[in-house]
Amino acid sequence: MTTNHYPVGLFIHYLNGANVGLFYAFVWGKRRSYATAVAWAILWALVLELGMMTGPPMAKIVGLFGYNFAWLQLFILTFVAHIIFGVTLGLLVQYFLTEDDRSWLIPFIRGHRAAPEMAP
Repeated sequence: MTTNHYPVGLFIHYLNGANVGLFYAFVWGKRRSYATAVAWAILWALVLELGMMTGPPMAKIVGLFGYNFAWLQLFILTFVAHIIFGVTLGLLVQYFLTEDDRSWLIPFIRGHRAAPEMAP
C-alpha cells in the first residue's frame, strides 16, 4: 500500500506561508505606500528563501541552493516563487491594514500607540 503525502505537505506549506504573512503583518504593519510595502515584503520573502536554501533540511537533502539536485532550476524556481509571494503579501497587507496599523510591533509593545477614543 502506498500513501501519497503530497496533499499533506502542500497543506503544511500553505499554513507556513500564512504564518509568515501574519508575522510580517504583525511585526512591520502598514507601510507608507504600496511600493514600500512590496519592497519590504520581498525582502522578507528573500530572507526566508536564504534560510530555506541554506538551512536544514533543504541544504542537507539537495545541497546548498540545490547544488546537488537541479542546482540552477531549483534555485530560480524557488527564488521567483518567493518574490511572487512577497509581492502578493505586500499588496494584501497594505490593502487590508488600516492607518491605525501603521506602527510596527516594538512601539505597540511599548504602548506608544494612541488609545482609541471612548464614546460617552
